[in-house]
Parts: sequence; structure tokens; C-alpha cells
Amino acid sequence: MRIKYIYQQFISHISILIIAFIILSLLFAHFVENMVYENKVKELTKYGENILEDFDRTGQEFIFTQYQHVLNTQNISFSIFGQNGVIVYPVANNSTRARLSDEDWNKLSRGEKIITKHNIKWANQEVSLVAIPYIGRGEVIGGILLISPISGSREMISEVNQYLLYTVIIALSVSFLLSWVLSKIHVNRIQKI
Repeated sequence: MRIKYIYQQFISHISILIIAFIILSLLFAHFVENMVYENKVKELTKYGENILEDFDRTGQEFIFTQYQHVLNTQNISFSIFGQNGVIVYPVANNSTRARLSDEDWNKLSRGEKIITKHNIKWANQEVSLVAIPYIGRGEVIGGILLISPISGSREMISEVNQYLLYTVIIALSVSFLLSWVLSKIHVNRIQKI
């Protein structure tokens, strides 16, 4: 079975365009997903640093309540924990402990931040998590733990992917038409020879 030259040309043009669209779409979707999570982590980190800085400057706990009202509207929760990991704000019974792994506690005790962009379960939902140590008198005396569900981030990524799909479909439609026209032109020129 022999395939007409026009169809060979058409298939070669389209296959190259489809592969290019798929590669670019995957790269763009990955880039957008990383950018959204990076922005969420930067936002959480900035809030944590501001809360600790304001508390350090004023030394008064009403700062926590003010921040809590603001962050609750953005679906961000935070906890302040002491040196032994017991949550001191919001006030909880002494058995409540910030649930971080031993490895994370070691990082915090060395003064390092803990940043988890996604893929961590907290209270049966996936979240972005940032823990920032509070250093006083040259040692870690506590810290702040900020948690934000990634549902809003996932919705935004899904919306971007949906628009990307529409764009790819439109671009493929235009490329099919363009490939067909170019194939026709090449075949006509070859037939004239």
C-alpha cells in the first residue's frame, strides 16, 4: 500500500508540530505549578518572618491575634511553639505538640527553616508548610509553624492547564490547516516538475 505524497508531507508537518506542542505544554504546566507553590512558600515565609519580627519588636502577644484574624481570611493557620515543641499559641493543652518529624526538629534546632511546598498531609488535607525558628540569646527558643491548604493553588493550576489545553487545541487546528496548505503547495510544485 502506497501513501500519497501529500499525506506524507502532511503527516510529517503535523507530527513535528504535535511533538513540539506536547513538549512545550508539559514544560509550561510544570513551570506554572512550581511557580505557584514557590509563591505560596514565599508568602508563608514572609508572614512568619513578619510575625516573629513584630513580636520581637513589641514583645506583646496581641500581635498574634491580629495576624490570626488576617491570615484566617486567607485560609492560612499558624502556631507558635516553644523550645520543646509544645504549642504556646493558640493556647492548647500541654500534650499538644507541633507535629514535625525528628529530622525537621533537628533542622529547626540548628536554626534552619523547614519548607515543604506540597505533598504533605496535615489534618487529612494536603498543605504547604513553613516552620521558622525563633532565635533569642543565640539559641533557638521556639518558632512559628505556618500551614496553608494547597486546594486554592491546585484550582489555579487546573485553570491554567485548562486554558493551556484550549490554546493547544486552537493551535493544533491552525497547524493542521497550515500543514495541509503547505503540503498541497509542495505536492503541486513537485508534480509540475
